[in-house]
Amino acid sequence: MFKITWILSPMDSSYSLREARELTKEEAGDQIMVHFIDSYKMDTDLEEYQRSYEYLENADFIGILIHGGLTQFNSFEEIMNQYGGKKKFFIYSGFEDENRAMLKHSKIFPEEYSEIVKYIRGGSTNNCINLYKYLSSKYGDKKHSYDPPEALSWEGIYYPKKDFNTCVTEIAHKRKAGTPIIGVLFYSKYAHERNTEHIDALITEVEKRGAYPFVIYTASAPEPCVGCKGFKWVMDNLLMINGNCQVDAIINVLGYSQSIMASAGDGRKMIQNSIFEALDIPVMQGVVTYQTYEDWKTNLRGVDGMSFTSSIYYPEFDGQITTTTFAYSEYVKDHIGNRTVHKPILSQVSQICRLAINWAKLRIVDNKDKKVAILFHNMPPRNDMIGCAFGLDTPQSVYLMVEALKKAGVKTEYSFEGGDEIIQRIINAVTIDTRWLSADQAIERSVDTIAGEEYRDWFSKLDNKVQEELIRDWGNPPGEYMVHNDTLPLPGIINGNIFIGLQPPRGYEEKAEEVYHNTDIVPPHQYISYYKWIRNAFKADVIFHVGTHGTLEWLPGKEIGLSKACYPYVTIDDIPHLYPYSITVLGEGIQAKRRSHAVILDHLIPSMMLSGTYDDMEELDELLKQHYQAKQGDQGKIQVLKEKIIELALENNYDKDLNIHKKEMEEDFQGFIKILHSWLESIKNTLIKDGLHIFGRMPTEERLENMICALLRLSNGEIPSLLEAVSTLYGYDYKYIVEQEHKVNSTGKTNLMIVDELEEFSRKIIHMYIESKLDINATIQYVKESIGCEETNIQQLLLILDFICQEVMPKLKDTEDEIKNMVKGIEGRFVPPGKGGSPTRGNVDILPTGRNFYSIDPRAVPTRASWEVGKQLGDQLIERYLKEEGMVPQSVVIVIYAGETMKTSGDDVAEVLYLMGIKPKWVDNTDIVMGLEVIPLEELKRPRIDVTLRISGLFRDTFPNLIEMIEEAVNKVAALDESGEDNYLKRNIDLEVQELLKEGASLKVAQEESKLRIFSDPPGTYGAGVDMLIESKNWKDYTDLGNNYVFWGGHAYGKNVHGKRVTEVFSKRMSRAEITIKNESSMEIDMLESDDFYNYHGGLIAAVRTKSGKKPKSYCGDSSDPARVKLNDVGEQSAKIMRARILNPKWFDGLTKHGYKGAQEISGMVNFVFGWDATSDIIEDWMYEKISENYLFNDERREWIKSVNPWAVHNMVERLLEANQRGMWNAKEESLEKLHGLYLSIEGDIEEYI
Repeated sequence: MFKITWILSPMDSSYSLREARELTKEEAGDQIMVHFIDSYKMDTDLEEYQRSYEYLENADFIGILIHGGLTQFNSFEEIMNQYGGKKKFFIYSGFEDENRAMLKHSKIFPEEYSEIVKYIRGGSTNNCINLYKYLSSKYGDKKHSYDPPEALSWEGIYYPKKDFNTCVTEIAHKRKAGTPIIGVLFYSKYAHERNTEHIDALITEVEKRGAYPFVIYTASAPEPCVGCKGFKWVMDNLLMINGNCQVDAIINVLGYSQSIMASAGDGRKMIQNSIFEALDIPVMQGVVTYQTYEDWKTNLRGVDGMSFTSSIYYPEFDGQITTTTFAYSEYVKDHIGNRTVHKPILSQVSQICRLAINWAKLRIVDNKDKKVAILFHNMPPRNDMIGCAFGLDTPQSVYLMVEALKKAGVKTEYSFEGGDEIIQRIINAVTIDTRWLSADQAIERSVDTIAGEEYRDWFSKLDNKVQEELIRDWGNPPGEYMVHNDTLPLPGIINGNIFIGLQPPRGYEEKAEEVYHNTDIVPPHQYISYYKWIRNAFKADVIFHVGTHGTLEWLPGKEIGLSKACYPYVTIDDIPHLYPYSITVLGEGIQAKRRSHAVILDHLIPSMMLSGTYDDMEELDELLKQHYQAKQGDQGKIQVLKEKIIELALENNYDKDLNIHKKEMEEDFQGFIKILHSWLESIKNTLIKDGLHIFGRMPTEERLENMICALLRLSNGEIPSLLEAVSTLYGYDYKYIVEQEHKVNSTGKTNLMIVDELEEFSRKIIHMYIESKLDINATIQYVKESIGCEETNIQQLLLILDFICQEVMPKLKDTEDEIKNMVKGIEGRFVPPGKGGSPTRGNVDILPTGRNFYSIDPRAVPTRASWEVGKQLGDQLIERYLKEEGMVPQSVVIVIYAGETMKTSGDDVAEVLYLMGIKPKWVDNTDIVMGLEVIPLEELKRPRIDVTLRISGLFRDTFPNLIEMIEEAVNKVAALDESGEDNYLKRNIDLEVQELLKEGASLKVAQEESKLRIFSDPPGTYGAGVDMLIESKNWKDYTDLGNNYVFWGGHAYGKNVHGKRVTEVFSKRMSRAEITIKNESSMEIDMLESDDFYNYHGGLIAAVRTKSGKKPKSYCGDSSDPARVKLNDVGEQSAKIMRARILNPKWFDGLTKHGYKGAQEISGMVNFVFGWDATSDIIEDWMYEKISENYLFNDERREWIKSVNPWAVHNMVERLLEANQRGMWNAKEESLEKLHGLYLSIEGDIEEYI
């Protein structure tokens, strides 16, 4: 008897294989025995696990079909460890790299593998019968007569039921009539199995909407051995005629990335260009879930794990538009087994078809007849914050966007002089800041209004659940918020066919009391009515949200695969959506793609310049140099210099930065000098923004030189860093001078000083190179004349100069693609994809911008490189705590964002695993993580640390596999036979189990609850609950903020738990936390530059303070140079940012080039400083005083701010007074007097202005 065992995922159809088993029995009797194992049941059910191993032990041949990838099968590694290389295997997953890697462990030859693939891919019952006979004949003792694999039709036209030439003729006729042609692509497998009800529903809906469906079935990858030509052939021969695409938009139901699947190669590397670029049309990705309808409807996750990989993550590489789940799975059972049938969700079918047709219409309608809506973000809803967006001069960007739209033919009635005029016109009409206009004034000045009756009509068409929730939270439509006499004003202006408006407020300020006990507040009627007006009254053909980021994509609803009851779906509906977004804020941009079908137009970061020195820092830096030089010979100066240095350090609060008292400075002056020297150099060498980016504009002049230096601060692949090349010019060992920073040479220069000089010369080289118009010879001549270096030392610099010429400059010049691709978008053309991330982290390759960016492979987290960074971060954390507390930390809480995980490929996750004493296991030489292994204590050389994670809602949505990985790590560590002294995590779990048992919990509940370590906000919601309280001013002290943080974050996540409210468990974790940590991977953003930082990390600190009664040690990890990670506590980090950026004249000077938005950046900074102090008590009195002196008491600066954005002055004064009133700032009397005077003055000025 020949025994075959199949292991299949629940998503892989086994029906034909099972039917073939029954028919083979009839023909061959007991000569061939076939068993089936469900991979999910084997992973989760002990009895199934044991039964499976009986089958595997006796099997002669094992076939593993896991279409979602082998990482979906937890038992795989164990099976391969036991049977790999011993039994014959056929392993087929949805990933070519996995298939290739596993073939060498399968004990079958490549040609045999290919033959089995032919049978499997054939899919028919007859093919499966012959497969069994083939396997038995090939690997068993008995020979059977079998037929070769049957050939199937892999490519063809499914609808209309006509030949190709007739279809071409019909399409040409329809095009002349202005009918949108909608292509639909689906797998030939569905056609073979007659599993096409969901495809038929798309056809019906497209035709119902007056468009023409052209429906093609195909496979992705070419497989000549089975007669499959693949998608590339379909594209060239069915979708294209003479180089022109036959369709106006595509609804694609094929999974994964067609660019990867259809291309030659081993499947391991992303290819450069999307396969869809040749079609130059928008492509919608339709999502089919393997959930049942009821599961999809009630489950906030929106899609299953396999569908997430195949229909969300991978298609983003191709630049496809993520839409919605439009089909579910029904499981039909008979005597053979289960068959999976895909069924349409008709409301979702309607939405995806309407969206595709609207995108298609952008190709058909003349630009002069198109209407465009452009929305500024406005958070908080104040007049100083219109157009708030990270790193982008939004007013000037919108001005340039309007100019480009005009040039493309979009109708306008007048021209703007610049971005600030746009802001001024909006403020002169109506904004969402309700403090300055009466209700009558708002209605009178509004560019249009929404009558209550009109909104009630729109409201009546909403999903019943949505209607009920809106009434529950905001009353009967249109409610009272921003409503006067049953009428809603409309913030914004209209210029011809362009509407420029303000995204409506989320409404939290109005619901401040409820935020303490409700995480599910839906947006107000005004929010819904605004978007309905844009769609139904203004009739926008396309909508823009400008900058990073707004609120729409964060509204309540399913996490992915949204339904008509989800608020992003309710608002954006079927309007084509374009979204200019910072390339470095990857995670949040991915959210916009996945929850609001946005096409991202990523934009460049602002130019980054070195902070340098100024004022007292410059003087102190000079004194340090004199001190080191004096030590080489002039001993008489040392005492004088010592006194001056200590005096200046104390006078300017460096003692507070470094937590060093005067006595310590005096007693160990040499130790203090080293610390101070390092501190000043870290400030001087911090990259800070030189103003803001303007959409579509490359930096010029000094900003261009600074940008190039920033992009070359680290190596880019084989290209060394600029600093490394320049150090080689001088004959220095780069690693030595960077790592041995306090070594002093014979002239009294420390390596830190030498690095400063090298940095300065490197910038001179770049300046010369740009000035010479990229003349390499002239630049090298300049270098030789300047320092007389050896010819052999120039090679690295030559590499860099060539890299600048061939790669960096062309990519920066292509920044204009931001505008070019914007115009492509409004014309219904394809916006190419590109990789997102941090350009200054050695990632020049992710440029140019103007691309629809994508994320990373979630299977390859953490990568091997990230593991090394994570270990560094973990070691530095432990070393710092050991130094300060004299012991290894026992309990750590870490904040992890999805965006940082995407940008680093898992540095934070690696640190978590390393602290626990767990290591990833990768597939062969790839970065695909296949499992985890315990690091032995002898190798770890320290106890295992208890780590709790507070993940963002976006991490929860994006990385369910990592949640399961970390949960597995917790379980592995908890199961180890180690003492409590060696294993803090196991000790804490065991103690908690005993506590819970005493409280009456069952053993099962106690064990489950004690192991919970991953927490986030509730399913389908986002945030930490702290920033909204601070903005509302409805809080007393940090305990209110801490308690609300626990309320919002007290939801557990794991393999079998998704958002269970466990507030008490989360409180317990907070009460035991010794350390909080939040890492940053680049200098492109800092913790005083966004409310996210104080919301998540500051809120965490407040929660630990509240629940434990003491301040934790709180750190910021810095992996902006992955080879040399750093660690500061949050107090040090705030002081560093204060000195490097906030108080730096260079920062202010850069902002003055940006008018209203430049002043807004200063106003926002005060908000972020305030938020950190409110939660964490880390802002020193001197910092508040310096902010006041620099921006409000400095007449020239204040008057500039007032002239461009008077509301910014108002907000800054108000915030600083609030800080004093709350006891956060012990202000000088003189400062308070000035602030009170300014408050009265500016309020009067604004009221007069309005």
